[in-house]
This record gives sequence, C-alpha cells and structure tokens, in this order.
Amino acid sequence: MSRVSLVLLLVTLAACSDAQSTPSPRADAGADASPADAGTADATPDKPDAAATSLGEMTMSRSLMAAITGPDKLVRVFGGLGASVTNSAERYDDATNRWNEIAPSTSRRYGHAAGVDAAGVVYVVGGTADGRTPLATASAYDSKTDAWSDLPPLPEPRLGLGVAAVGSKVLVLGGRGPGGGASGITYAYSPAARTWAEAAPMPTPRLAFATVVLDNKVYVVGGRDATDTPLTTVEVYDPSADTWTTSAPLAVPRYWLGATAGADGRIYAIGGISDLGFDDAVEAMRPGEPWNTLAPLPAPRAWLACATAPDGRILAIGGATAAGSQPSAPLSTMLAYDAKRDRWSSKIP
Repeated sequence: MSRVSLVLLLVTLAACSDAQSTPSPRADAGADASPADAGTADATPDKPDAAATSLGEMTMSRSLMAAITGPDKLVRVFGGLGASVTNSAERYDDATNRWNEIAPSTSRRYGHAAGVDAAGVVYVVGGTADGRTPLATASAYDSKTDAWSDLPPLPEPRLGLGVAAVGSKVLVLGGRGPGGGASGITYAYSPAARTWAEAAPMPTPRLAFATVVLDNKVYVVGGRDATDTPLTTVEVYDPSADTWTTSAPLAVPRYWLGATAGADGRIYAIGGISDLGFDDAVEAMRPGEPWNTLAPLPAPRAWLACATAPDGRILAIGGATAAGSQPSAPLSTMLAYDAKRDRWSSKIP
C-alpha cells in the first residue's frame, strides 16, 4: 500500500463544506461537449495504428465519472470532473482500441452513478455540479439510438451514491443528501410507471462506495460512513426479496474506489482512498468467499471508474493518482488487469 503526504490527504478531503466530501471543480466551465457532438457518435472509427501499443485514452481527462459495460460489451463513461464539470460521454471500442464521443447528457455532474439494464438503457442519477450541492436529477441514455431522456427526479438529492438496474427496477442506494453525512436509504424506480418508491435501507449508511451487480444481486463495497470513517463492509441487496445480507469484508477500508464484476464470476475492488491517502490496493472475491489480495495498481489511484472489457480484462479508467491528484489534474488513461497473469498493464494485448 502506498503512502501519500498528509497535505495531499487534506486537499483531497476538504474540497467542499462537508468535511470529507467531493472535490470542487475549477471555476471555468467551457470544456463540455455540445449537442453537435452527438451526430458523429455512431460513426465507424478508423482501424487503430498498427504501431500503437498503449491502451486508448479517453477524449478528455476525467475523474468522479460513471462507467458501465453494456449488454453489447462496450464500455461507456458519463460526465465527471475534468478541467471543469462536464456532461460529455464516450464509448470505448475494444476492437479498435479507440474512445469515441457519444451524445452528451442533459446535465453536467460528477460524483454521480449509473446502471444499465438488459436492453442497453443506461440510468444516470444524482451527483453534484459544484462539490457541495447534491443533485436529484436522473436521465436515461438509450445506447441503441444514442439519445437521452429526462426521468422524474429523485425524492431526495444524492451524491456519492450507487445505482444498479436489476430486472424491472432501477435502484438508487445511499450517498450524501442535502443534510450532509451518509444515507442508508434505498430508492427503487419503475421505468414502466415512472415512479420512485422506497425499498429496504442499507444496514450501513454510506457514501463514496462502489456498486456491482452479480447474479441479480447488488453488492455495495466499501465507502465511508456517517462519521467519515473508511469502510471494509460489503452488503448485498436481493431485489426479489427486498432484503440485505452481509458479505465478507474488504482487507483494506477505502472509499471513492472502483469496482466491477469480472467474467470469471469475481467482484474486483480497485484503488480508492484509505486512511493512508490514495491507495493502490486491489482485491477480488467470489460470492460467499473471502477477498483475495491481487497485484496492486502501478500507482495509487482514486475517483476512478472500472469496467470489464469483452476479453475479460478488468479496466481501471481515469480518476487521479497520488502524484498531481488535485481535481484540476485528472487522468485520461486506463489500465487493464489480466487475471490469469495477476498483472496490470497500460498496453493492448
């Protein structure tokens, strides 16, 4: 585990009125994508340069964005904090190793979350535009038509939340509300009825955690609690029974981490912020089993997004590292983890 200076940690944790909330954006706000960008979203990209060996970089640097792997096996990222708060979105084509812009969302935000259903509709919910005020806005992106639509707002604003689409429901979990602190409230959205309703609350209120769907159950991983303490706890929600259970804890307590479900049936928890600052820890577990420590990231990284590539590699996308990790210096790069070799790389296979 890597250590960073106390100064960096204080910079990271003091960026908004909540003592340990999200970093604030820079004052400028001119780097957002415009609706005109949507016209080229589904154009066939050029073949990659045969001499290129590095994993493709996003079209812009960003942290605290949302990412999903859709049923079409393509990775998409939405919003985040770059040079300013952005509403841009982009898609990674593993076959060509290129990122391409897709239609920008209707709201600029970061610290939000997203989930995708079996039809390829992505639900993007909550977040903040200024690092202080949680948002109640919710939008749906249709990956087949490259078009957005607005949804009814959340009953209460949230940032640092989790979102998961399971069956006929879209679940919004925890986060920080307008009163500050961590929430355990769970909301369930019905796309058919366009209504929100409360579901069973999380046993441990938390924010800045990671959310993973595996075998029609929702795993909430890490985060921090109402006392701003980094968590090891992992809890599992069963939508069919509206019940929560406790799973094996992480070895390293952390928040603003990334997580994804691998093709091998394991859940991967990657990076984040621990008691020591930005962390390089990587762990994986199968449901019902303890977490195993894997090869660490090449450098500590937090505020990242994670997804699974079509070939099974685990992707750590964007975020920031311990070196130059202020919100004004996010990353456009990504790393890939090869589970067979227990190795991280910035190169294409």
